[in-house]
Amino acid sequence: IMFYQAVVFVLSIAATIYAIEIYTHYNFLKNLLVHKDRTIQIESVFASLLLFKDLLSGNISIIDSEYWSWSVKAPILLESITSIFGILVLIGFYLALLAKLTFKKPKITEEIFLEATLLVILLTLSFQKVLSTQFFIWLIPISAIWLAKNRSAWFLIIFSFLFFATFFIFSIDYYALLNQAPLMVEVLFLRNLVLVIFTCFLTLRFFKRFSWAIRLLKFTLTAPALEIPAVAAGER
Repeated sequence: IMFYQAVVFVLSIAATIYAIEIYTHYNFLKNLLVHKDRTIQIESVFASLLLFKDLLSGNISIIDSEYWSWSVKAPILLESITSIFGILVLIGFYLALLAKLTFKKPKITEEIFLEATLLVILLTLSFQKVLSTQFFIWLIPISAIWLAKNRSAWFLIIFSFLFFATFFIFSIDYYALLNQAPLMVEVLFLRNLVLVIFTCFLTLRFFKRFSWAIRLLKFTLTAPALEIPAVAAGER
C-alpha cells in the first residue's frame, strides 16, 4: 500500500509540474534552474546570518546586484549548501507527510490541508537562499484563513510582526539595508529568527499530533542498544 501511495504521490507531482510547464510555455523548470544559479539573496535567512555576523565583528559584507535583486557574497561551500538545503527540507517534509498518511491514515480534513499548505510556504521562506519581500504576499491569504481557525493572540502577534518588519525593511529605507545600517541588519535578523523559530514550532506541532511519530521517538530513545547499564558504586 505504501509503495502504491508513493507512486501516486510521485505521479501527481510530475503531472502538476508538467501542467505548470505547459501553462508557462515551458519556462517553469528553466526559471527554477535560474534560481539554482543565484547567490544568497540579501533578505534570506542565510544572508541575515552573514550580515549580523559581520555587524558583530565590525566587518563589511560584499553585496552584489544580480537578477534584479541584491545578494550577499558568501563562501563557495556555503553557497553550495544553501542551493540544496531548502529543497532537502521540503523533500523531508513531504516524505514525513507521506509516512504520516500511510501509517496513521488520518482523515484528511480541511484543517490538515490548510496547515500543511501553510507549512510548505513557511519552510520555503525560511530555508531557501532566495527570499524577496514579495514572497511574503503568499502568507497573507493562507495565514488569514489559518488564524480564523486557530484563534491565538500569540500567533496573531507573530504574523503581524513578520509582516510589519518586512514592510519596515522594504518600504522605510531599503538602501539603509544595502548600506548595512545596524538597525536594518538587526531588524532583518530578528524577523528571520522569529520566522525560523515559528516555522520549526508549527512543523513539530503538526507532526506531534500523530502517535506513530511519538512511538518511534520513544522506541529510539529506549532501544536496548542505546541503554547504558548502571554501575554500582562498588563495581569499579
